[in-house]
Amino acid sequence: MDTPNCPKCDTPMEVGFIPDSSYDRVVQACWHRGEPERKQFLGIKLHTGSIKYDVENMIGITTFRCTSCGLLRSYALKNE
Repeated sequence: MDTPNCPKCDTPMEVGFIPDSSYDRVVQACWHRGEPERKQFLGIKLHTGSIKYDVENMIGITTFRCTSCGLLRSYALKNE
């Protein structure tokens, strides 16, 4: 994807990503297909922060930021 211009003020945007910190590491935030489903252990649903996920259904989120007004636009671009 080419770097877009801001739809608000028509200024060139810069590419970046939103880091997602979890425990002792930082990863790129991702989009996942489908509705979130809570994990279970012995039939008991775990706390809200635990959801099932499938790495095959995840796409990294690329975020563009306007260098003038700060508007953010995020896209889940397929790896090519």
